[in-house]
Amino acid sequence: MGLLEEKTKALIECVGAQTTPGNCSMEIGVFVSQGLRGKEINLYEAYLLSGMKMEFTRLSYIQPAWSGGVRISILLELLNLRLLAAAFEEKSEEVRWTGYAKEAYSMNQERRPHYILDYYQEYLEETISPALLQNLKDVRANRSKPFDNGPYHTDVFPYSQCKCEELLLQGKTFPHRNKKVCSAIENLLVQLILILEDL
Repeated sequence: MGLLEEKTKALIECVGAQTTPGNCSMEIGVFVSQGLRGKEINLYEAYLLSGMKMEFTRLSYIQPAWSGGVRISILLELLNLRLLAAAFEEKSEEVRWTGYAKEAYSMNQERRPHYILDYYQEYLEETISPALLQNLKDVRANRSKPFDNGPYHTDVFPYSQCKCEELLLQGKTFPHRNKKVCSAIENLLVQLILILEDL
């Protein structure tokens, strides 16, 4: 068994032992960030796993039993997933993340000035305007981001691994060859779906 297979097996056991979807989400998030940093998983695999992470996160705030809340960081993650879906030319997934983002926005508990909240609904229109993509690009480029004005879309997946807004501004998408998933990650995704269904 290779190192990645060992790590995916350990994650399945760890997630399976959790009692709340929020904790499951956190474990998957750690796996994704470490896997990307260590170049053990590619961006597309990380995108699919982050989507699964968001399914657990969503469960934590739509079901009253878990009493999770929607924060700005969740809205940013959903927007980034929508942008990545567009970059990978996955229209049905883009529609799904946009729907989840609209739902989360209606449940958002953070009411404070924030660069993403001012135009969040406009970011969720069928076509994102170049001006809004440019705004994301400008925020990414700003090296003096005040902590109190965060979190920023660069603080959540895909972090600095992909500048989605810049790619889309240029009218570019990822080539199909970038959408590779190894067998270990395929199996991990299947196992995580089974765990999600049991919660």
